[in-house]
Amino acid sequence: MTQVKQEATNFHRSKTPVETSARALQILAAADELLAERGPDHVSMRDIAERAGVNKALIFYYFGSRTQLFEKVLERYYRSHAKALTTAFSGGGSIHDRVRRAIDAYLDFMDQNHLFARLVMQEVAHHDDGKLPQIRANMQQLYELMRDEFTDLLPKEGPMSAKHFFVTLSACVINYYTYAKVLRGVWNADPSSPEMLRERRAHVQWLAETITTRLIQDALAHRVQA
Repeated sequence: MTQVKQEATNFHRSKTPVETSARALQILAAADELLAERGPDHVSMRDIAERAGVNKALIFYYFGSRTQLFEKVLERYYRSHAKALTTAFSGGGSIHDRVRRAIDAYLDFMDQNHLFARLVMQEVAHHDDGKLPQIRANMQQLYELMRDEFTDLLPKEGPMSAKHFFVTLSACVINYYTYAKVLRGVWNADPSSPEMLRERRAHVQWLAETITTRLIQDALAHRVQA
């Protein structure tokens, strides 16, 4: 087993008692909010305890340490994200159908977890060596899910390969939740409103379908030439 695959195994554990405790979930929600609002350098266990309305000792009881608590916040996001994509891929159908479902699953996940993109960006920018293996392992898992699903479409190398396809579509989804709010005044519209989110979904789906159509055309041309 490679190092990265081992990291993925470590960070995608099965359900633990933490997920069955309402108080633990309350603590996780508070940590999630504060991390996204302030960044990891400016959140203390006392802050989390006050936001969650619990005694600080209870946080240590459930999570052991501040680092383990932050890791658990990210782990739950990634586990939910991977589950959403796996479910989307399980339906079969044409390539267009599979890409459309994958995009919808990604957008649904982000609509329900607005803080996720900001939290991951903060952790990456922070260059915390303790967190980067977790982020790398989980990102690899998501990449491999997509690469394996579309192995019949995506070339192994080149500008249309799986690595670029994954990063491009991921960026199209995630960046809206990190940058669109900056343009709120220019647009005179709330980027998180249902209307704007529907509009954004239609745009991303159009973009994904355009790319997919080009990939199909290239694959057919390659077969003819072969």
